[in-house]
Formats: sequence, structure tokens, C-alpha cells
Amino acid sequence: MSDPSWNLLCYFCKRGRDEDAFGLLLHATVFNKTDGVAQFALAHVALLRGRPEIAEDALHDVPAWHRAAPLAKKWQAKLCADFSSAEKEERDLIVCYNEVSRFHGSGVLMKRMFAAGEPMITVRSLTLYGGKVEIPGDHFVLKGTGFTIEQRMDVLGKLLKRFRIRRILCVPFTAEDFENAIAAQRLSGAPMCTYVMDDQTLYASSVPPEIAQQTLAMSSLRLAISAEMRDAYEARFGLSMGVVPPLMDSLALQAPNHWQPTDDAPRGVLVGNIWSEGQLAQLRSLVRASGLPLDWFGNTNLSWYGMTKEQLEQEGIRCCGFIAESELAAKLATYPFVIVPSGMLDGTEKDEWLTRLSLPSRMVFILTQSFTPMLVLGHPDTAAARFVTSLGVGRCSSYHPDEAARAIAELMRADVRTECIQNAKTVTPAFVSPNYGEWVWASLEAGRPLPASWQWYFEPRSELPLELEGVV
Repeated sequence: MSDPSWNLLCYFCKRGRDEDAFGLLLHATVFNKTDGVAQFALAHVALLRGRPEIAEDALHDVPAWHRAAPLAKKWQAKLCADFSSAEKEERDLIVCYNEVSRFHGSGVLMKRMFAAGEPMITVRSLTLYGGKVEIPGDHFVLKGTGFTIEQRMDVLGKLLKRFRIRRILCVPFTAEDFENAIAAQRLSGAPMCTYVMDDQTLYASSVPPEIAQQTLAMSSLRLAISAEMRDAYEARFGLSMGVVPPLMDSLALQAPNHWQPTDDAPRGVLVGNIWSEGQLAQLRSLVRASGLPLDWFGNTNLSWYGMTKEQLEQEGIRCCGFIAESELAAKLATYPFVIVPSGMLDGTEKDEWLTRLSLPSRMVFILTQSFTPMLVLGHPDTAAARFVTSLGVGRCSSYHPDEAARAIAELMRADVRTECIQNAKTVTPAFVSPNYGEWVWASLEAGRPLPASWQWYFEPRSELPLELEGVV
């Protein structure tokens, strides 16, 4: 293993990022099984994490000539003498893109799905949030750029050796996530559910369609985050999918909207992350042209856009940062409306995949916790716009200042506000499901989406199963 790789390994270990150290070493040992230094280092890190069975496998892979070398003796002095394997422990596995974390939408949803706190295993392809995973269990990184499925199975065989995988939930983003899921299912034979929250194959080119097809075909249950996602994927891949929108697991934070008009100019509010530079540019242009002031609660680190919070605030967008959800619900209740940036679907956007089919998790938080009316900026055919207009809880407008001004004026009318808020209260129970990961597992066992309250809003009534009648 080269000196730069060794230095990187030390960097990760000193900062408690053992998952990344594992990933680095597994890359090295898969590509070069005769690299004795890497095998001994893998054994060392495995023992630090209480995984003697991985250490044992790593030492067995060291060539005999290397085990007799002075360096080998130095490493062996640091290793445990007993490599007895523990009994296999039953676990469920999540294959995903990055850490299950409150700092991004899919992470928030996976936390809610498994709020009961049973230990799980996660295998991710990237670390974005310091390696902190916010559900209990064992967590691994398998990036494996350039790996074959067989090589991924080799790595997973080491990582999962002491576990028996009962069920797999794949929430993919990159091609590597799909490939990791294929490898995990082949290795374990466990039934798998693939839940597509973000498209990277129909309106982006990051995931080859054949890899997506293979993953979906070997999944016993397939889910999409919106009706638009479901329809597009069913048309492309010829496989049935169910819809599971973003859901809340509780109404404990609920703070009904109580904004009242005053003589001051109203302020709008923006919630969550803005992932696209083009989307932020459109929003800034609207705010400058209209003079509409906005407060932004979310990831306001703008360094990757080459600008500062001060610059944004001079334009009229006040950066408030992340706050706890309990505080956020109470804050939202004091605003007349929430702005939800989406896409115009006019062929000019680089990230149409981001807005056409995905339904932002923050929208259901707003809907159920504060009932605050929403204004979706973008094309009326985006998943976000259709969600708001079909439920009658807000309006949709382009980013053109005049059109946006008309929509805002309408949302400020007392009769429209009353209607939007009442509609939100009416539909809220359908979007609250405590620990709804259990519904996913039960549906996986059944091989089809079981009846659920939210299906009412995503399927024509005539197509719903009879047992859904009366479900709210």
C-alpha cells in the first residue's frame, strides 16, 4: 500500500472514521491480494472495531512469504491471538448513498421509517457528514469505483461475515448503490425492496438503465417516492411499483399556522436544502425583482456556490441555518406561506432529475406540522407542484415576478388561506405513520404494497383494493 494511502488511513482512524478506513483498505486488498501491508492494516483496523473475523480473513490472505517477514512479526505483535468467530447475528440491511442523517431528505425519511431503534446494517457509497449515522447498528462504506459485482460480493462477504441478513432495503442514488444492492442480494439471498427517492437514470445519465433494470427486477418489492416517479419507472422498465411519499411518524411537533396580516410587508419562508446552483439563481433573481423578503431555514453553507450569506442577505434572503424540528414547526406557524423551489422543465436546467419526479420530504413536514400554505415555484407538472395543487394546500407559479406576485396575493387572501389550511388539516392523518418501516417489511414479505392511508391520494379511487375503503 502506497505512502499516500497509508497516510489517508491514519487520517481516517485518528478522526474516528473507521468506515472510511475500512473502505480504503478493502479497495487495496481486493485489487491486490498480495499486498501484505494492506492485509495487516485491515486486520488491525478490524480488531479496533471488534471484528476479529475480518482480521482473521485478512491474515489468511497474506502470502506465506510475507507472514515470515520482519514487518509481519511487527504487526502480529499488535494483533489478538484469538480469532474465534461469534454466532451470526440477524440484521436488516440498508444500501444507500450516504449517511442516514437528518441533514438530507432521504436520511430524514430513513430515520423516521426505523424510529423504533432496532440495530441495523448500512452500506453506503459515500461519506458526506463526517461518518455520523443516526440510526443504531453497524455501518460500512463500499465505494468500489471500478469493482465488478463479484469484487463487491468479496468485500461484502468480509464485512457481513458475522451477520445473517434477513431483509434488504435499497435506497439508491449512484450506480454504485445499485451495484452494491445487487451484490448484497446475491450474497445473502435475502428478499430486497428498492425504494427510488431520486432519479438518476431517466432524466440523468449517472446510472446505466441496465443496472437499474437488474436491481428492480431482482427486488421483491419496488417503491417510488411520488406518483410521477412510479409512472415514469413503470413505463421505462415494465415493472410494477408502489408509491410511498415522504411521511411523518408523529404529530407531536404540530403547531397550527396562526399568521395574521399586519401593516408590515409579509415575509415568506424557505425550508430545507437547495441542491442546484441554477435553482438558487432563479430564486435570487425572483427575490431581487419582486422585493419579496425570505427567511431560509436549512443548509445555508454557500461556499460551494462561490458566495457568502452576507451577499445573499443583501439580496433579501435571510440565512437562518438549521434549527431543531420542534422549533421549526413553531416558526413556520408564524409565516403566511412557504416557498418551495422546483424546476421549470423547459430544457434549460442541468438538474431536471432533481425536480421532475422527486417529492421533497420537507413538504410533508410543512403540510402536517403547521398547515402553512405552500407556493411551488416551477412547472405545474413537477411532483412538488402536483402534490400541492391536488391536495389544495397551496399554489404553483413560475419564477416570473409578475406571476409569482399574483400567486402570493392569492395566498394572502383570507378565504384562500382558510381553504388551504383546512385542506391540510383534512389530509394530514394520511401522511402520518409511526415506524412505517414495518409497513415496508410487511409489504416485502407479501410481495406487494399493502393497503395504506396515503395510497388514496396517489391512485384513482376505482383502482384501489376494496380493503382501502374507509382507510384515512
